[in-house]
Amino acid sequence: MDNIRFVLVMAMLMISYMLWESWQIDYGPKPQAIVSDTPSVAGSNETASSANPSPTEASQPADQPSSHVITVKTDVFALEIDPEGGTLRNLDLLQYPHEKENTYVNKAYELIGMQAPQRDLSPIRLFDSSPDKLFLAQSGLVASGDSASAPDHHAKYNSEKTSYQLQEGQEELNVPLTWTNEQGLRITKTFTFKRGSYTVDVAHKVSNQSGKPWTGRQYNQLLRVEHSDKSGNNFIRTYSGGVVYTQKDKYQKVKYDDMVDGNLDVASQGGWSAFIQHYFASAWIPPAEQENHFYTKALNEGRFVIGSYSQDVSVQPAGEGVFSAQMFVGPKIQPMMEAVAPGLELTVDYSWLTIIAKPIYWMLNQIYDYIGNWGVAIL
Repeated sequence: MDNIRFVLVMAMLMISYMLWESWQIDYGPKPQAIVSDTPSVAGSNETASSANPSPTEASQPADQPSSHVITVKTDVFALEIDPEGGTLRNLDLLQYPHEKENTYVNKAYELIGMQAPQRDLSPIRLFDSSPDKLFLAQSGLVASGDSASAPDHHAKYNSEKTSYQLQEGQEELNVPLTWTNEQGLRITKTFTFKRGSYTVDVAHKVSNQSGKPWTGRQYNQLLRVEHSDKSGNNFIRTYSGGVVYTQKDKYQKVKYDDMVDGNLDVASQGGWSAFIQHYFASAWIPPAEQENHFYTKALNEGRFVIGSYSQDVSVQPAGEGVFSAQMFVGPKIQPMMEAVAPGLELTVDYSWLTIIAKPIYWMLNQIYDYIGNWGVAIL
């Protein structure tokens, strides 16, 4: 009987916590970035080595992000793409304001003749180009051997338009960028956004008119300054930092201190890499059937990189080849994340309550699938 009582008490605690988390996502204050006591920069100054495309620091000061950006708006995102490298920056989650209007609270204030407090209705920003909250999604190609050079995340791309928007009735939005060199290599980098989706497909199409075979690989990485969640509580402190998921080790946290101590370098078929925080996650997901190399690096001035690169691929003269990857950037909603990539739902961190949270969540999810109402499922 005592064991049953203990399980019931823990289950009630977990359900209460899940309700609290749901309320916090809608109405509570959102975490702010905390930057280490080092000079901040507005851009990145690491480049991908042709021998091993993990980031290395350049000798020159960091460039400022381009002021001529491409704006993109969908039903869930508002963001910028920097033509320098095709870097994603200043990404706002349109359906997740810092605070939501609470009609019940507003009516309560009206009843007592007081004005409800003003709420910050601006959307949560994940990718950010400001120096103190720097967070960017970078990707590019690295040529191998004596192959013609390819565009990394510093290359200058061209775009036919400076603004793209998902229109009513439109399910998919493509944003193409192009790059060419004198040797006859043409790269088309295309971002594909889908209605209602927090994933972004990224493809590098290689058209080789150089007259000889071209060999190279794709890399995808996240660059950010250290982020620390201050909105949590002492009862449950969730993890904020890097994560790598591989076929062998599965879900592996990579703390900022771990990156300072040494670079991660691990190979795996499939997998993904991410930076996560309390309510949100940003992850690069290479093709599941592909052999990928995952890496981390602590750069200067308090910046950290986590990412992956593919194996070399050869494109014959007059031939074409495509490198692809997917990015997830959005709220940590388990059913949605389970459908994106294996293990991505593990970024939802219940701290020490995980051992009972998983079976309870599974049960609630089964009830929700049947009745379609979270409130009734929890009851």
